[in-house]
Amino acid sequence: MQLARIHGRPTLFSRHGMVAAAHPLAAQAGARILMQGGNAFDAAVATAAALNVVEPFMSGLAGFGLATVWVASEQRIRVLDFAPPMPASFPVGRYTSRFELERGPQAASTPGNLAGWCELLSRYGRKSLPDVFAPAITLAQGGLCALGLRC
Repeated sequence: MQLARIHGRPTLFSRHGMVAAAHPLAAQAGARILMQGGNAFDAAVATAAALNVVEPFMSGLAGFGLATVWVASEQRIRVLDFAPPMPASFPVGRYTSRFELERGPQAASTPGNLAGWCELLSRYGRKSLPDVFAPAITLAQGGLCALGLRC
């Protein structure tokens, strides 16, 4: 990986993989997995798990989302949905506005991220779950003071 300055801003480029994240320590976690022989799917899960530690107010294994990925071996784009399905018993007609769903027990949903990350690894990853979670665990063991967030 090399660093260059273009128009006063640092620009990184690499021939062997790159990781971008909302927090530099999360990007480092994903890059570490790539350097240890993991693939892009492994790095994505490692990055997401590290974000859970360094940015828990924005990212977490108890949330839900999705992964849109290019699977080179299949030559196609795939989407893995981490959002759990709506229960068949949900009383759809009971609520008249979106505001009613913003607070209280009806605002909660079943977490889906952890299951989604596990599925992404089992389908496309090279590394085990403990391997890709290792950087996040290391960050968590260091605590907030080690992260420079607050003590």
